[in-house]
Amino acid sequence: MPFGIVALFDESTEAGIRALRMQLAEAGYGDRESADVRPHLTLAILPALDPESLRQSLRAWCLDTPPLALEIASAGSFPTAEGVVYLAPVVTMRLLEMHAQVDHLLLEAGLQGMQPYRPGFWVPHVTVGYQLGADALRGAIGLVREADVFYTGVLTQVAVCEFPPLEVLYAFPLRGEAGARGTLA
Repeated sequence: MPFGIVALFDESTEAGIRALRMQLAEAGYGDRESADVRPHLTLAILPALDPESLRQSLRAWCLDTPPLALEIASAGSFPTAEGVVYLAPVVTMRLLEMHAQVDHLLLEAGLQGMQPYRPGFWVPHVTVGYQLGADALRGAIGLVREADVFYTGVLTQVAVCEFPPLEVLYAFPLRGEAGARGTLA
């Protein structure tokens, strides 16, 4: 099973995204099981990992990294067979720096994430629908565009997960202060 390094949202944002996923499932654009997967922004995917190998360095990094406000600005779909519908955040320097720092943390541990999640290739997104056919993709995007999820949420934790389905193995709160040494201010 692959592993992911993911950023998790504040409770309010998470609840809003879960409600949207349930709305999609009830409209026939997905299933309730997928709707219950914890909303997240994937920072890296690794085909294999000893999760304990990152625990200490990730904990230390999270202590120095402040929570990150993330404005959800649009909905989209990837042109792939997986039929993915997602929410897209505004791509800020802080978001790109957070992503690059996680990539660097992995490289320091002798690990390398899969290319689509590496700096220069990564498309930040929050999946809300998966395994949708062409007609379902169009319907799902229409429903997402009308949803009340286009606001600023906060990434408050970073977790190591195994999937599918997404299972959080451990997570650490982002605790740094904006503007402090080593943070993303």
